[in-house]
Amino acid sequence: KAPEGVQLRDIIDILDAERLFTEEIFRLSEWIADYYLAGLGEVLRATLPAALSLDKRKYAVAVDDPGHEQQEMGLSEVQRRILSLLRDKGKQTAKMVQRRLNIRGVNYHLARLHEAGLITFEELMTGRKTYEVREKVIRLVEEKVDQSVRSRLERRAPKQLALIEVLAQAGGSMGMTEALRRARASHSSLKGLLAAGILQITERVKERDYYGDLHVPPAPKLILNDSQSTAVQAICSAVAAGEGATFLLHGVTGSGKTQVYIEAMRGTVEQGGSAIVLVPEIALTPQTVRRFRSEFQDNVVVLHSRMSNGERYDTWRKIRSGRARVVVGPRSAIFAPVKNLGVIIVDEEHENSYKQTDTAPRYHARDVAVVRGMLEKAVVVLGSATPSLESYYNVQIGKYRYLELKTRVADIPMPAVKIVNLSRESRGKNVSTVLSRYLIQKLQDRLEKKEQTILLQNRRGYSSAVRCEECGYVQMCPDCNISMSYHLRGRSMRCHYCNLTERAPSQCPECASAAIRYQGIGTQRVEETIAELFPQARLARMDLDTTRGKKAHDTILQQFAEFRYDILLGTQMIAKGLDFANVTLVGVISADTGLYLPDFRASERTFQLLTQVAGRAGRKHKRGEVVIQTWSPKHNCLVFASTHDYKGFFEQETRDRSLLRYPPYGKLVLIQFLYHHEGKTLEAALKFAALFRSRNSRCEVLGPAPSPITRIQKNYRFQIVLKVDRTIDPSGAAMRRALRDTIAEYKSRTKYSRVRLRIDIDPVVIL
Repeated sequence: KAPEGVQLRDIIDILDAERLFTEEIFRLSEWIADYYLAGLGEVLRATLPAALSLDKRKYAVAVDDPGHEQQEMGLSEVQRRILSLLRDKGKQTAKMVQRRLNIRGVNYHLARLHEAGLITFEELMTGRKTYEVREKVIRLVEEKVDQSVRSRLERRAPKQLALIEVLAQAGGSMGMTEALRRARASHSSLKGLLAAGILQITERVKERDYYGDLHVPPAPKLILNDSQSTAVQAICSAVAAGEGATFLLHGVTGSGKTQVYIEAMRGTVEQGGSAIVLVPEIALTPQTVRRFRSEFQDNVVVLHSRMSNGERYDTWRKIRSGRARVVVGPRSAIFAPVKNLGVIIVDEEHENSYKQTDTAPRYHARDVAVVRGMLEKAVVVLGSATPSLESYYNVQIGKYRYLELKTRVADIPMPAVKIVNLSRESRGKNVSTVLSRYLIQKLQDRLEKKEQTILLQNRRGYSSAVRCEECGYVQMCPDCNISMSYHLRGRSMRCHYCNLTERAPSQCPECASAAIRYQGIGTQRVEETIAELFPQARLARMDLDTTRGKKAHDTILQQFAEFRYDILLGTQMIAKGLDFANVTLVGVISADTGLYLPDFRASERTFQLLTQVAGRAGRKHKRGEVVIQTWSPKHNCLVFASTHDYKGFFEQETRDRSLLRYPPYGKLVLIQFLYHHEGKTLEAALKFAALFRSRNSRCEVLGPAPSPITRIQKNYRFQIVLKVDRTIDPSGAAMRRALRDTIAEYKSRTKYSRVRLRIDIDPVVIL
């Protein structure tokens, strides 16, 4: 029976032969939609691989009405061309119009035509693509292969015999392409065996595996130390009791947290349960996958963004069928439809990459993991050497249980940390403006000892800005309010927000001066400096520019592990999750890169990054050293990082935050307004703020104010930050209720319908 005021419609068709969503995933999706103020449909869509999603396409259609001559008189030449195309070719998407007419700003011109009543828009659902792949399989008919057949083939057709042997060793069947490759046999050899009835051909669904060629022998049995044993026992007891508890596993870098994860998962898998292991995307390397596969072999599958749609689809089917018990992946792996979930591991739980920020639903995978654990009575383990302040605070108030690994495995000492004051370097005689004298000396020492080094510079490109020394001109992105970065390859200027690329100027566009200066240091500039100072050094650079290809991360890290490189230089993707026995030196080129960003978490993120990258040094039997270059040697963040003092940093940082009621003492919501007209964007933000204030007087409303980066991709950006004290509204539920009502009223006012609204509950970045 339909609720009052609701009209039921007939079901046209059933799209799926089986349910796509388990009951557990559906309940979790309902919680996400409610908490993050997202549509249930978009949440459910996020839980599925792309191959199972229906796409919605928006088409522009010319209005078939001859009475629009007056409206057409005010059109620009571009708009007339678009209208002519729609009349001649029929309905078109914006991309189709752009491709056919080769023009910019298509959406803007379509909007003007729509306002003039000359076109309408219609949305059509496109069906799912078929990602299932079938392959031919050769099956050996063993009863037809006796000794006489083998002897005859050995004399007359050795390739046919080789093909039979390959199939026999594989258990009697194998994919046709792979079998022919291994036997080095041709299709003519295959035809002869088929004609004789010795082989048969069938078809089967082929399962694609991104790491299918990664074969790992079983791992040797490791003996846990006392701290590890205590942690494993506590986690396994909770799993056995079905309590649904959450643990914070706080262990210094190199303390053996991964082995604790493995032992906790082992009991779950042996009892028929499943496990999900979340890792930051950038830490998902063959090294990580190899570690888990060495323990659980083919029970382990991987999900991540570098996989094709087909690979993700096949992996999802394998998980859903129960043929995979351990799922490893970044944030989206929290939606894996595993059977009998027993434990969820969130490694490096402090990482920002667990927060979805670009599109809705803007969920935090760590928090979703905790809720999924509660819903399914599974144990959740949050692991980190530098826990987020929110997680450590939850331990203090009794929400999470605390497990600690205070020392490295085998009592290997923590690396010694040296802070280098760059202001003193600039006053002295130094051969480099990038590397300090001390770091140059240490690099030379490691090269002589045949030991390896990791260098961190968390900024890609060559330099972050180009400035004219005569008039002060700085080349800015025309579509974003940000300076363009210089890239050495192709001598290009590139915007890191919209990816606009232009040729680098040889002289100032304003005053024609040739006095062009490159400011800031990127990974390409560091690479150039090292090549000049140490021409004999073998260096690998790892940043977004060098890792765009499939398995590019894997290749670089594998070659570094095999000692084909002396130095690994990169951005934050090299700072965590890596374990190389021969790395004894870590250098941080500039610790100040993110320290003074206008974000209350800037200090916390810098501390975490420095502590994590420092932990890459001296992880085996050679003492490690860390060199941190900075202009702020007395900053609390750097002082605590240099002594590996997390608890001291926590006490200092939370003391500062408690005064202003920032997390973990308050709840935040970031609301952004985006539109190409600055005045209308601000007007919409002011109206929204007024509507919210009328609904909730206990919540502090900061703004509206221009976002720190005021324009991106031609859209002006204003933002409001909502903040409420947790002693008043512990979960932020009252704030979200008022916000939901405000959004409904705001959207009912069509005056602001073109201003995009972006809601981020519990934001990790407010830039």
